[in-house]
Amino acid sequence: MEFSEVLRHRRMVRAYRPDPVPEDVQRRVVRVVRRAPSAGFSQGHRLAVITAPDVRARIAEIAEQPYLDLGLPAWISEAPVLIAVGIREASYHERYQESDKTDEEGAEGEWTVPYWWFDSGALLSLLQLAATDEGLATGFFGPGERSQFEAVHALTGFAEDVALTGVLTLGLLGRRPRRAAERQCWKAPEAAAGRADHLARLSRQARFRPPSTVSTAPVVYGLFSRLSTAAAASSGAPSRPSGARSPTVSRRSVQSWVSGVSM
Repeated sequence: MEFSEVLRHRRMVRAYRPDPVPEDVQRRVVRVVRRAPSAGFSQGHRLAVITAPDVRARIAEIAEQPYLDLGLPAWISEAPVLIAVGIREASYHERYQESDKTDEEGAEGEWTVPYWWFDSGALLSLLQLAATDEGLATGFFGPGERSQFEAVHALTGFAEDVALTGVLTLGLLGRRPRRAAERQCWKAPEAAAGRADHLARLSRQARFRPPSTVSTAPVVYGLFSRLSTAAAASSGAPSRPSGARSPTVSRRSVQSWVSGVSM
């Protein structure tokens, strides 16, 4: 699939067919962790591939009820594969306490942005794109309150120092719920109208009109460049140089568990 097609088809899905996902396909999706951003090559990413029906059912019991209360159909319990996304903050501190990362006094610098969360979100996007390229649908959920996160964390096999950031649902696309009904469950009409006005205002400010002859990838880059330039100009900060290649993540950053995939 062309990259422009992958981007076009990536979306959050809440309807899955029960068909199992072949293990080789699961491996190809999960292995994008080696290409995920990792500040300083900290390698803090952790993944757990969950295919065991009883474990998936227990996670659904913990996390699905709020969606059912909104009138949405069951979807977490329908997905044949769940991928728990975790991050180990300590890996970042350990890396940035090494000699090539410390300051003149040998101390770890201040983390003005907790980049472990930033990197975990980037990994989620890569997982979605890899799944889309395999012809699969994906969704994402956070289990809810802290106690629910802890309950799901206990089912993933993650170590205690690995934080659960959320769970990716994976499977073949099922019958979609009616979009109008789904929007009504999630947003009041005035909220949706306000968001539409906000997006229209941003569009006018950006003055971005992609020509029809330009492919998707240059359009995305063009929009990013304009927004980045505008942000830098407004803040007075110089633009961040691009072109640096992130090193790959080694096999030890992949944790595979359950009756599914051995990496």
